[in-house]
Amino acid sequence: MSTPDPQAQLEQLKADHKRITEAVNLRHKQSALTSLESQISVLGAAREKLADAGYIHNIPLTSLANALTAQHFANAKTHFAQISATASVRLAAELAQATPIITSALGGNRVALDPAVEALSGIDSRLSLAEEQLDEALKPTSDARYALDSFIRQLSWSQEEWSEFSGDKSVGAPLVACEAEWIQTGRGGDDPDGVLYLTATHLVFEQKEKKGKTLGMFGGKVVQSVKWAITLGSISGVRAKNEGMFGGKDVLFLDLADGDPAPEVKLEVKGSADNKAWADYISRAQAGEYILQLPEDGGHAPDLSVWEGEMPDIPTPAALGIAGAAGMMAGFLNQAKDKAAAEAAADAVAAHMRSVLGAKDDDKGDEKPSGGAKGMAAALQSQRDADDDEKVDGMSKAKAAFAEKPSKHDDEDDGGKAGFLGKLAQKSDDDDAPKKPMKGGDK
Repeated sequence: MSTPDPQAQLEQLKADHKRITEAVNLRHKQSALTSLESQISVLGAAREKLADAGYIHNIPLTSLANALTAQHFANAKTHFAQISATASVRLAAELAQATPIITSALGGNRVALDPAVEALSGIDSRLSLAEEQLDEALKPTSDARYALDSFIRQLSWSQEEWSEFSGDKSVGAPLVACEAEWIQTGRGGDDPDGVLYLTATHLVFEQKEKKGKTLGMFGGKVVQSVKWAITLGSISGVRAKNEGMFGGKDVLFLDLADGDPAPEVKLEVKGSADNKAWADYISRAQAGEYILQLPEDGGHAPDLSVWEGEMPDIPTPAALGIAGAAGMMAGFLNQAKDKAAAEAAADAVAAHMRSVLGAKDDDKGDEKPSGGAKGMAAALQSQRDADDDEKVDGMSKAKAAFAEKPSKHDDEDDGGKAGFLGKLAQKSDDDDAPKKPMKGGDK
């Protein structure tokens, strides 16, 4: 298995860190909530247009639309806010915890690279979980809105067809209509195509098609007539079944108690119509109910327990040893905005180095930035200000700064901290030097 390219890993870490830092507040998901609210508001105008076109069942339709806003969307907003507030706080805390090791890796510390990648990957997975929870909070309302929008579109088409209806309109204005074929022979062109109307009391099939077209495309004569109108009370059973290649035909079977026009009527509903939905429409109309019912609002509270519990175990640069602490310093200095910030960062990381060597901090007192820290800050700040082709690696600068021997002035200025940095550099050099044979023949 090939070894990952450290430079490629570093570039990916940098890109992922930027993306995740911008996303942990979850504000990018707010657009989904805003879009859903806008889509729901548009339905109001569509309902008004439908009423103007003469749709007489607008009252129950309006009740459904009101329920969509007052129940579905209200629940969605509440759950969305709960998830967003809880998850964003936890994600921000996890990112803050991982920032030292990520900063160290971005500064050039190879020792910190793998732990940083692992830490950021964990946060990225948690971010995906938060996004999934937010999507799930909106899904029931989104599904209900889609169902209502599709139904209103079907009603608009139904009204247009009803305006051209050739039969006796005493059967009542349609609740809904769809394209359909009355399957009598099963031989396509021999079976009539037309419109199936469902009213509060009847199911009506009107043949409406062109017959006698040349080559099946040109000319022909429009054939339009009502083939049958049966009362809902005469339908003793209705069932849906998908037939044809790959189940591509949405077929309805109607059992008729009086056998007129046949003991069983077989219809294929076409266009955007769904045979299962139509079976439900007929059953509800028989029961005296409005034919459309919205999906369950899914108003259960979201599971917020996933955002509780122990924080992930992420190593600090100091825990990685002297190299980790040095990389942390290089990373902070490279990202510092000005010299003062660089000095403060260098001074803070010096405390980590002390802990690596087991030094005590309780005798430091109030110290100014160390001379060594000032030197490193100045060197790395000048690197940041240089042209791209003049820049050098931050880790190299940090190591070079370690190698500097502290001056007497530095020792006096910072209470010996610069001397500590010099000792740290000396310790690093001693660790790398060849070991001399011990006296007495010991190896």
